[in-house]
Amino acid sequence: MKIYGLELPFGSKHHALRKNTPMIVLIVTLALVLFTIFPLCYPLLGYPLYLLKNISESQISISASSYVSVEYGSLYVHASEQKCDIFTGEWIPNPNAPYYTNTTCWAIHEHQNCMKYGRPDTGFMKWRWQPDGCELPIFNPAQFLEIVRGKSMAFVGDSVGRNQMQSLICLLSRVEYPIDVSYTPDEYFKRWRYPSYNFTLATFWTPHLVKAGEADANGPTQTGLFNLYLDEFDEGWTSQIEEFDYVIINAGHWFYRPCVYYENRQVVGCRFCLLENVTDLPMYFGYRKAFRTAFRAINSLDNYKGITFLRTFAPPHFENGEWDNGGDCVRRRPFRSNETSLEGVNFELYMTQLEEFKLAEKEGKKRGLKFRLLDTTQAMLLRPDGHPSRYGHWPHENVTLYNDCVHWCLPGPIDAWNDFLLEMLKMEGLRSYEEKLDLKNGTIKLLLTLVLIVLVPVIPLYLLNSSSPIWLPSKSFERKECDIFRGTWISYQNMPYHNNATCREIFDQQNCMKFGRPDTDFLEWKWKPDQCELPRFEAEQFLELVRGKSMAFVEDSLGRNQMQSLLCLLARVSVRRWSILSTISYTEDARFKRWLYVNYNFTLASFWAPYLVRTIDTDPNGPTYNRLMNLYLDEADDVWAAQIEGYDYVIVSAGRWFYGPQVFYENGKVVGCHLTLSPAHFENGEWNKGGNCVRTQHVSSGEMKLDEDDLELYLTQVKELRRANREGKKWGLKFRLLDISAAMVMRPDGHPNHYGHWPHENVTIADRVHWCLPGPIDTWNKLLLQMLKRGRWRGAICNDQRFFPYPTANARQSSPILVFEDTCNAKHHELALGAQLQSFLFHFTMKFNDIEFSYGKNSQHSTSKRLLLLALSLGFLTAIPLYLVTTSHSPLPSPKIDTSDLRNIGIAKECDIFSGKWVYYPKGPYYTDATCSLIIDQHNCMKFGRPDTEFMKWRWRPEECELPFFDAKQFLELVRGKKMAFVGDSLGRNQMQSLLCLLSSVAHPEDISRRYAVDTAYFRRWFYADYKFTLATLWSPFLVKSSDADPNGHSLNSLMSLYLDQADKAWVGEIENFDYVIISAGQWFFRPLIYYMNGQIVGCHNCYMENITAVTKYFGYRMAFRTAFKTLRSLKNYKGITFLRTFSPSHFENGAWNEGGNCIRRRPFTSEEMKFDGYELEFYLTQVEEVRKAQKEGRKRGLKFELVATTEAMLLRPDGHPDRYGRSPHSNVTVADCVHWCLPGPIDTWNEFLLYMMRREAWRSFNEKLQKNSS
Repeated sequence: MKIYGLELPFGSKHHALRKNTPMIVLIVTLALVLFTIFPLCYPLLGYPLYLLKNISESQISISASSYVSVEYGSLYVHASEQKCDIFTGEWIPNPNAPYYTNTTCWAIHEHQNCMKYGRPDTGFMKWRWQPDGCELPIFNPAQFLEIVRGKSMAFVGDSVGRNQMQSLICLLSRVEYPIDVSYTPDEYFKRWRYPSYNFTLATFWTPHLVKAGEADANGPTQTGLFNLYLDEFDEGWTSQIEEFDYVIINAGHWFYRPCVYYENRQVVGCRFCLLENVTDLPMYFGYRKAFRTAFRAINSLDNYKGITFLRTFAPPHFENGEWDNGGDCVRRRPFRSNETSLEGVNFELYMTQLEEFKLAEKEGKKRGLKFRLLDTTQAMLLRPDGHPSRYGHWPHENVTLYNDCVHWCLPGPIDAWNDFLLEMLKMEGLRSYEEKLDLKNGTIKLLLTLVLIVLVPVIPLYLLNSSSPIWLPSKSFERKECDIFRGTWISYQNMPYHNNATCREIFDQQNCMKFGRPDTDFLEWKWKPDQCELPRFEAEQFLELVRGKSMAFVEDSLGRNQMQSLLCLLARVSVRRWSILSTISYTEDARFKRWLYVNYNFTLASFWAPYLVRTIDTDPNGPTYNRLMNLYLDEADDVWAAQIEGYDYVIVSAGRWFYGPQVFYENGKVVGCHLTLSPAHFENGEWNKGGNCVRTQHVSSGEMKLDEDDLELYLTQVKELRRANREGKKWGLKFRLLDISAAMVMRPDGHPNHYGHWPHENVTIADRVHWCLPGPIDTWNKLLLQMLKRGRWRGAICNDQRFFPYPTANARQSSPILVFEDTCNAKHHELALGAQLQSFLFHFTMKFNDIEFSYGKNSQHSTSKRLLLLALSLGFLTAIPLYLVTTSHSPLPSPKIDTSDLRNIGIAKECDIFSGKWVYYPKGPYYTDATCSLIIDQHNCMKFGRPDTEFMKWRWRPEECELPFFDAKQFLELVRGKKMAFVGDSLGRNQMQSLLCLLSSVAHPEDISRRYAVDTAYFRRWFYADYKFTLATLWSPFLVKSSDADPNGHSLNSLMSLYLDQADKAWVGEIENFDYVIISAGQWFFRPLIYYMNGQIVGCHNCYMENITAVTKYFGYRMAFRTAFKTLRSLKNYKGITFLRTFSPSHFENGAWNEGGNCIRRRPFTSEEMKFDGYELEFYLTQVEEVRKAQKEGRKRGLKFELVATTEAMLLRPDGHPDRYGRSPHSNVTVADCVHWCLPGPIDTWNEFLLYMMRREAWRSFNEKLQKNSS
């Protein structure tokens, strides 16, 4: 709807300009096109000028042999000017080899231990591989372990693959020996773990790669006859490798044996099987099919994200006969590359592998999988001297082994395979970095290209029809926003906007001047934000903003108080600008009113709903002055919910009525009740006991703060607003915080007190809840108007509208009326929440219109401005193509590769704080039982007479760094405004109490447990008001749903039922709003347990019941953590960081816990005295494996799972338990406590670990944001 438009005459010059516009635009368009195309078509502009000189043929190849050297976190790239193939070269002498011996490495298999069994020569160990065009670095074990930190690697194949894995273990032994963590005693399936690097190494035996079975132990050649199912996966490895980061696959020599080939379970042929009616096929047939099926298996795994290396065939070197006919390998030096060649069977097997590898690589790319070729064939063809021959056993042993010219001596040439592997891993890191860089550059180029496409046609069109100015006006609409809710009250003599004489809508209850309030100072203050000015309330501006719209207050009496303030503020327009105000209420109930501002077609409505949900008045008298109400918390009040859909703005408020007595219902059932509480701002008594408010001036922010129940109401509303905002985004709704709490807590002078009625009336209760009109509450509507303007400004920007400020009363008389046409058809739904010792939910649905206007005095564009715009556009459109070309990949070499950001590939070294030892620290603990009153008796060892104090004087020292002391202030700053929960058993609670004591040197929390739970022994909450930090413990010893199966059981522990696929709702229902969750469990899994899944019994632990399968405690333990982590990932609103605190060992000696066992040691163990094995290791590894899976799955949702690996440290502390000093000596308790930990004591270290990890996480987040911003 256009209302007015004024045109200013520009004169004859303007007319001539308009007349020549088509010709100008044609010229400009051609110029823009030429400036855009020219740089793109000129190829040499892509290169720096200094590279255009003396370009020679040898310079036109970038090194493929660039390699990365890691020195404890430093990364260097060495670029050769020529292309290098590390797999093509010669063996050269290396007098420094070998780098281990059979005496320094225990992992050498007997059959490859050539030195042990008397091989007389050692020259075969003193060679290294030299590629033709570059250097292959000697294996660096520290570098290798840094690259694979936190990862896993599997060798899949035959005994030659196992041969390589044993070489790798020996090469790494100079840095660390692994621990055996195999799941089975079968030597063909081994797992090793390097605890300092969290690196797992595994071997999976599958000599044929596909499903196979031995049909005849002897077979036609006395080597067995095998059935090979060439199209079926061998689940012995395919079901296990999904969790691995690197898989090295190989196969070869077993395909020489007689085999029967099956496809679709039908015999299709055989290799030398000598069976009637079975076609004899070459072994290449089965070899090809086996690799094809193996690669197909890898490409079909849904969760496999690793890198697959194909290690090519390693030729045997039998001379003077076959392997079973006297053949041997007696050479004592390598071949030169011109002395032998790859041919015959060896060549066929090698080419078969390459062909199948290329097919698999092509298929893998479709899924984002990487396949790499570890091409060892040529190098090993030249090493006939490296086999064990007859030196794989004692000469006098009566063995029937043939001379071994297939496997390789250790140490020996096979060590070079791991040189290749390390080089490829380093190149993989560089390749990943470059891919990320290419993706980033590609995205930028795409965006700039799109800008070009848009700008080239748009600018001429703009010049043709530039009917509106481009400069964004008005200081009040600057993009930079300040926090209008943080500030102070300042004296202002021009207040108020209205009085009880000019506004008839003021209720008597708030009409303080009418009823004789003697002071007027409370009217002469205005709110001043800290960093900006809050403009005066402009009634006409407000009504222009809401023209043609509707606004509803869903309210209690405070919301009605604000609405009456708004009516009074708008009354000035009603009087001066002939804006007729008409009452159009649909009911006679004064609590449900509607008004229409006729000239603006703006509707204002009031809906009474003090609880927001359905309520029933059960007892008109009630137990106090307030009536007893039934609240149905899961049912919205239809009185407002059924009416609200047609409104554009909704302000929702509630608060004071919740102080009264209520009975709470959900799903039609009583879930609890609440007694009355005292509201704030009452002094000299409670609201119903003579309390009043006699202050006549505001207070400063330091004199009065939100606390206790007011603070809880405020925080509850803010939390629910955030939840609603997250959900609202799914529907295009926006929620905003109209946060007036900070301002109103400083205005105890603004209440009616006794001036809300005549002095002679028989009213004894002072009103310190509502606000005088006029008074401080008028500021709420100033803030509301400012948020409306901000909302409109955001809409104009997001819709690319050119925007003028809304006219004031004075401006409107001299400026053209702005015209709003409904051509945009975009709806922007916004919701704002404010709080006045309770907050207000403020919803507005805004429909923005395009702004169309004609020229006025302050909006014209001069020709010079247009020429400036044109010049800038030409420059911009010229620069973009130049950038696109110059940043493209050039075939010319760069003199140096910038590696400043290569740390991002994840090889940077971090200190392993969990590997170390305990060192004596005579200064003692952070606190004592005298300085911390929160220690419960069970852990208060000093209180109950423990005679020694040395157990408190030890600190954990990591091997490679220092663990910082616990800094309570730093911790509280990190968690400011956040929430942390400990989920688990009593050991988790033990850690939380340690944390409470550590923080007590800085702040003391308020116990708010009863606000959230009835059972405060197991569900505790603490609140640090100065830091707005909540600390909670949520009891869940099994993490999953559990119940007593037999209250008596068969031991001192009751028999429990565990539902392993259902998380415990006791913690799941509370956890979504927490920022940090520390989860743990352990000791309760030793009890007799019955396991359920899908409602069915699947086994039990120590239940001794017939017809129930006995399973280990580790099964239930694994499934419980798996379900817990799965549940956390499934919570839509959970955004926190999850820390898994690993299993805490007990230290019972001289008997079990219920058989007289105790823990009387008085100093820590050393790592030599106490080995990490047994059930502690099993529990620990189970947790590590499950958290690794959770980490991988969590990344898909942006969730973080971290490991607080306390197990190793606590295994060494048998001296830190309460033993019998966790209770009074005369108490009748005979069981010693060797599970929990004294406070103060070793458990304080857990919180040092926690703080270290939180600081590291904060630093990572900071770096991520920094890199994101810089990009």
